Amino acid sequence: MTALRVFNRPNRALFDQIFDDFYRPIQGALKNSGAATDVVEYEDHYLISLDAPGFKKSDIDIDYADGVLTISGSREETKEEKQSRKHLLERSREGFKRSFVINKVDADRIEAKFELGVLSIELPKLEDAKPKKISIVGSEPVEQLD
Repeated sequence: MTALRVFNRPNRALFDQIFDDFYRPIQGALKNSGAATDVVEYEDHYLISLDAPGFKKSDIDIDYADGVLTISGSREETKEEKQSRKHLLERSREGFKRSFVINKVDADRIEAKFELGVLSIELPKLEDAKPKKISIVGSEPVEQLD
C-alpha cells in the first residue's frame, strides 16, 4: 500500500506522460476515421453535407463509380519550434474517408462546393429514379343499402 502512495504522488505525472505518448497515435487514428455527414434525399436529387474544418479544397477528393460515392480528405501539418539548443519538429496527419451507395444518379451532373469548412455535394437523380404517381384504373365500389 505504501508503494502505491509514493507512486500516486510525484511519479504519477511521469506515468501518465508515458502512456499518453504511447496511446496518442491510436487516439488520433480513431478520432480522424470519419467526418460528420448528412445525407438528405429530395424528390429530384440527393444532398450530402460533410464537415471538414481545417481542410482546404485541394485536400479533398470525390469519386463516383458503380453507384458508390467516395469522399476522402487528408492533410499534413508540420509545427517547428526552436529553443536555445533544442530543436523540436512535430508532424500531424489528419484524414477521413466516407463511402455511400447511391444508385441511379446522373454522374455527369454531380456538383460539389466547399465553403467555410463544409463540403456540399448535389447528386441529381436519373429521370427513371424519380418518384412517379401511379393512377389506378377501375370503378369505385358501390355502396349497398340495407
